[in-house]
Amino acid sequence: MLNNRAGLIVSDTKNSAISTSSRMWADKLNANIVYALEFPTLAKLIKAISLNYSWVFFTWRGSLEMILKDKYLTSQLNELSKEMVLFFSVPDHIDLSIAGNVNSNPIYEYADGFTVVSRRLQNSYAELQHIAVTPFYLPDFPNTKLVQDIREMNLPKSKNSVIWVGNSRWGESLGFQDHKGYVSKFRRIIELSVKRSIPLTFKVIDRGKSFVPHRETLMEIAKSSFLLQTSASEGTGLPVLEALAFGTFPLTTDVGINRELFGVRWQEYHASTPEEFLDKISSSYNSSDASALEGIYSHYLTQCSQIIANFKFPIKEPFSEIDERRKKYLGELGIDLMGRVQWPVRFLLNKLRTMSIKVNEESCK
Repeated sequence: MLNNRAGLIVSDTKNSAISTSSRMWADKLNANIVYALEFPTLAKLIKAISLNYSWVFFTWRGSLEMILKDKYLTSQLNELSKEMVLFFSVPDHIDLSIAGNVNSNPIYEYADGFTVVSRRLQNSYAELQHIAVTPFYLPDFPNTKLVQDIREMNLPKSKNSVIWVGNSRWGESLGFQDHKGYVSKFRRIIELSVKRSIPLTFKVIDRGKSFVPHRETLMEIAKSSFLLQTSASEGTGLPVLEALAFGTFPLTTDVGINRELFGVRWQEYHASTPEEFLDKISSSYNSSDASALEGIYSHYLTQCSQIIANFKFPIKEPFSEIDERRKKYLGELGIDLMGRVQWPVRFLLNKLRTMSIKVNEESCK
């Protein structure tokens, strides 16, 4: 099979938040895209990488992490990547939040570099002295075609309606609790609005509880007056960008791209406590300017498009030295029997989830 693309992007599944950014990057960077959890084994995933790409970009770094736990799989990857640049994406603060995670994670030593999705993340990872590779800024943004399709529907806004979009269970397997602030902030905002007799209606789209198709999610954002982002941290915070595109007023904690997005006026869109969120909503009832919000969205997209158009996956050392570095790492590995059992299970679970999503999407039509 011949390959006519410069590189390959390895995402997780077709319906994840990661995949939205991955497809956008694939389009802008002249790349093919594969979804790791559609392969029944990691060996088959590695085989898909062997099509003479100049670079491979693991936007779901979990697949690369699992490969690097197994001597046989890592050896296969070494053989395929003798003249191939390997990068991965870090769209979150996980490795900064978990003590020692960067030190113990071999991808920072094995890969040739990694990207982050905000200047905030770039600065944070650049400050870690023990990371040899440099974090490169590669912004992400929404599915612009889908956003435009929904903008053209001119959906009417529901007055004083507030929406929360996210995954309330994000990070639980890693020990994070209520990281997205659904319980401590958003539910408290609802309680306070009732207590103060403020006439608001609330909508929740929670991927931690059930799947909602992306189109339907965007339609609900477009019909809302306000979108709240209550997270402890974000890489980008795509719902905020999506809200701006539809003239929906976003309020967010000081996370993700909010400062680079809003510039010197970032505090106008910022709140920390449930009380502050509610006060900002109340004071913005009649002052929200949809065209101004859409202008912020358009300006940010223009900036990001220019950065991505000029982005290259840089290489700092000859491929002979890269090959030697990867071989040294190989000597420290054994066979990851647990990973070889876990991957097929994840593959089957993803297949079942994909089938369920198709049923849900059909029922929504």
